[in-house]
Amino acid sequence: MLLELEVKNWRSFPHLKFSTIASRERQHGDRVPRLGKYRIRVLPVTAIYGGNASGKTNMFKALAFMQRFVTMPIYARKQVIGVEPFALSSEMATQPSEFKISVLAEGNIYEYSFAVSKKEVLKERLVKILPSQEQVLFERDKDGFNLPDHLPEREHSISDGTESNVLYLTNCFYQKGKEFLPVFRWFAETLTLIAPDTRFATYETFMDNTSPLQHSSIEFLQEFDTGICDIKGEDVSFDRFPLREVLKDSLETLQPNTTARVDFQDDKYFIRRDENDKLNVKKLVTAHRASDGENEVNFSMKQESDGTRRLIDLIPMLNQLVLRPTSKVYIVDELDRSLHYMATKKFLEIYLDSCDENARSQFIFTTHDLLLMTKNMLRRDEMWIMERRRGESRIFSLADFQLSYDKDILKAYLDGRFGGIPRIY
Repeated sequence: MLLELEVKNWRSFPHLKFSTIASRERQHGDRVPRLGKYRIRVLPVTAIYGGNASGKTNMFKALAFMQRFVTMPIYARKQVIGVEPFALSSEMATQPSEFKISVLAEGNIYEYSFAVSKKEVLKERLVKILPSQEQVLFERDKDGFNLPDHLPEREHSISDGTESNVLYLTNCFYQKGKEFLPVFRWFAETLTLIAPDTRFATYETFMDNTSPLQHSSIEFLQEFDTGICDIKGEDVSFDRFPLREVLKDSLETLQPNTTARVDFQDDKYFIRRDENDKLNVKKLVTAHRASDGENEVNFSMKQESDGTRRLIDLIPMLNQLVLRPTSKVYIVDELDRSLHYMATKKFLEIYLDSCDENARSQFIFTTHDLLLMTKNMLRRDEMWIMERRRGESRIFSLADFQLSYDKDILKAYLDGRFGGIPRIY
């Protein structure tokens, strides 16, 4: 789970501080996960509102930068680090960018931070938070490393070989160090970022008729009134596969019993080499009930609406959150992109109905859909607002405001009570 995020000198943020640690609010308390040994509760969902260009996507990109910088293989590094300092201050434009995150990883809380310029890592620190104390696992600054004596000799030798533009956490993983794996795995496996144009879906789910996830995915799509009664793979002659010449060299190296996925003009293809060395192609299609009520008509993905394709992209995430115990953290930029309010609301309700105090999944999203801004669905501390003033973005929780229980939050927001609305005249 993501507990806290702090970013300094990044894009439109001189300083950003965000938290999912629950306040003392009692509403919807039965669905809020409890971290027993830490005596805190962590919000399973957070909605971030704000006008266009307020900074919502910049927060998403800060997490994307952290994930990419932590997990990128060392051989793929470039000399220039892709930081983007706050540009509206000549002083800050030459200063390092700083990132700090607190996460729940494999049952423990860790605080990880680093500061970077465009050329080098200036600071790096990892702390394990215990219920009664903090344990510094390593520290690094321009003068070198401070490693505890109990750390294995291998980790000490890895620090000596860590270049100035590489994180020590990253180098430890790729040099087979094992001490800090929970934090690296959190970035690599737990954190999942879905942008508005991300084609996220693990479409293989829809191809396996024996998979329970395939059946539940179809059921979800039917609940959203898409008109789809099935999703399946339609056999395509390899000679008619539109990219066979372009991908010829790549396909020749495809190993037996392995599958390649190809996206082309919104259609999805799967190419599999069987044990007889034959290439088989399937195209992902949706099935709709014909007007006679008996037969089915297949549609290609590009024949489906943008909203339906967006749902198909997001359904595997909903499956993961609802049907499988998971510690995944999903962060979606513009959840409501191409979706009707009722579909977005239904999506959120399905997830929230699955949450309880033992859950460890998390769903954080940005949205422009103000109809979701209601206490019937979300707690005040689950609603955050991003606003931009004089070019600087800032974020705050509705829990920071004194509101009566019967206050109409949406009306108060549109009246400008909280800020974070476009100044359109």
